[in-house]
Formats: sequence, C-alpha cells, structure tokens
Amino acid sequence: MMGACRRLSRACMGCFMPVPCKAFCWRVLGLYHHLYPTTAPAVATILLAVLSLIDDKHRLRSERLQPRANAAKGAVAWLAAQASQVRGVGLV
Repeated sequence: MMGACRRLSRACMGCFMPVPCKAFCWRVLGLYHHLYPTTAPAVATILLAVLSLIDDKHRLRSERLQPRANAAKGAVAWLAAQASQVRGVGLV
C-alpha cells in the first residue's frame, strides 16, 4: 500500500500539484483505518468459532454442536429463547 503512495508521490514530484497525490494517500490510509476495526472482530469471531469446533487433527467435534430445540428459525425465535432463559418464562 505504501509502495503505491510512494510511486504516486514520485510521479507528482515533477508536477506542480503534489498535494492531491498526498491527499489520495491519506484518503486510502484513512479508509484502511476505518475498515480494520470492523473486519478484525468478525474475522476473529469466525476463527475462534472454527477452532472451538475442530480438534488438533482437524476433525469436527460433533459433541460441541447443539441441535435446535424448536423448529422455529430466525432472530425472533432466538430472542424468544433467550428471553425465556433469562426470565424463566416462555414467550412463544
């Protein structure tokens, strides 16, 4: 990434407008600074989930998988299950 910025800044050395090249480099750097905090936790979560489901020989540990208790799917069913666990009362 920095190599591209260096090439752009070298290309702008001979011209009278080096500021737009540097502004472009800072814009790209800023985009990466905004991208990292959102993608790093997602990648880490997926990696931890995969590592918790496989053993050291890369076999699936089926005892760690839990079957669904009900046939309902989606976020509403999950929220109802969570609320029933917390309060001890079922919503469905």
